[in-house]
Amino acid sequence: MRVLRRRARRTRSVEVGAYSAPDLPGLASLVDRHLRGAFPQWTAGPALLARVLARPVDRIPSGESARPTSQCVLCARERGRVVGAVQLCRVPPRRSEFRVPSSTLNVELGTLNSELNPGTAHLAWIFFEPDHPEAGELLVRRAVIRAGAWRCRNMVAWELGLGGLTAMGAPGLSSAWPHLEPPLLRHGFRAAREWALWTSDSPVPCLSPPPGVSVRVEEHERGWRARALMGDASIGECRARAAASCCEHPLAAGAALIEWVEVSEPHRRRGVGAALVSAAAGAAAAGGCRLLAAALPAGDLAASHLARRLGLQLTDRLRVYTR
Repeated sequence: MRVLRRRARRTRSVEVGAYSAPDLPGLASLVDRHLRGAFPQWTAGPALLARVLARPVDRIPSGESARPTSQCVLCARERGRVVGAVQLCRVPPRRSEFRVPSSTLNVELGTLNSELNPGTAHLAWIFFEPDHPEAGELLVRRAVIRAGAWRCRNMVAWELGLGGLTAMGAPGLSSAWPHLEPPLLRHGFRAAREWALWTSDSPVPCLSPPPGVSVRVEEHERGWRARALMGDASIGECRARAAASCCEHPLAAGAALIEWVEVSEPHRRRGVGAALVSAAAGAAAAGGCRLLAAALPAGDLAASHLARRLGLQLTDRLRVYTR
């Protein structure tokens, strides 16, 4: 009689704990493997990653006034090897809420007011090996538990690319990493917004404003601001910032991100917005930026037309999740 013996199924033991210095080489390797598949021009490396992790998250999408008060980085390990990691921070309650006029075409990284209510936990970034989905499950579960311990009523997964290394600070989870989405959905997150990432490494054409409109460009905070004027009245504005202002990566020194485009309702569809972006992009190029990026609402035909008119190419789709 033959006795059939089943081979014992090997189970992997993945444990989650706080990040520590010995995790750095493994975490850098994990991040680089993700970046090579989607953004070959970007690389992390232990030295750069150490600077990113050592610097507190000081700029989040809810605006400059909301600074995280608590932060943590968790690592998932299998037999000591890093197979995943996540960073979470707590957004403190705010007395007032930043609001955007309904007549504004707003592409700034601070528009999800309803998702950033007081007591919100911000899931800054997450990576895990595609063949270790259990690591993703454990990391998201621990992040949710930590948010509960912080008494956060809401969670938002916004810029899931490690301090802007992938999209220069543009919001959302890249479509290049579909394996990162399932654990978010299984733990109560939902896709709340979708953005289209447009980029160009060629000079943006110089577009003139319509007759009677002038454009004035000035330095503004960490970038440039272009204003459209009709006489003394302001009818539109565009803001761009240097990606290096929020991203540690050396390549970010040559990149600029369009943050905000606003044109008052009576003056839309006349080329004012295109002239504003063209002027801001020109100022960024004069300041040494060789790459231009803009995160525009996905499905917005006017925004897509504007991007194509400026010579930008659709390079990625980004999703923002809330819980």
